[in-house]
Amino acid sequence: MRCAFLLLALFSCGHSPNWQVEHLYSDCKEHCSSKLSYRMSGIDLEIICIGNNIKAYLNLYPHAIKQSAVIELITKEASQQFLAYCLEGGQKIPLSPECLAFFLEALENNQEVQIIIGGYQSMIKPAEFQESFKKIQTFPKLVNPVQFAF
Repeated sequence: MRCAFLLLALFSCGHSPNWQVEHLYSDCKEHCSSKLSYRMSGIDLEIICIGNNIKAYLNLYPHAIKQSAVIELITKEASQQFLAYCLEGGQKIPLSPECLAFFLEALENNQEVQIIIGGYQSMIKPAEFQESFKKIQTFPKLVNPVQFAF
């Protein structure tokens, strides 16, 4: 029992970065993709990179937005609104290229971005963004995780 408590205390104190990078491998190089996610309370930002194409989405949990919504992005230097159309189900919203460009410019300039959508709001902090964004643009080679001793 004491050992379980010590393990819980040890692992619960670890720092978990908000930016998460995932790579999806395929036999066909054109189908390999990378995903950069930022988890917030209720709203997640997801940036997908396939080859040279970059797309972004907002995922709303547990909220749902009807067909369209206005996304307001606020930084110290600027505020801008974008019209967005929800995918079926109302919880995934593809961002326009202009909206994505606003996000990327602010985060690359080390600015926090406040998101307001449908009465909900969250804050994206730029810490670790630049390193994580570089990781999704340079797809790593697949390393065989199984190595045999012979």
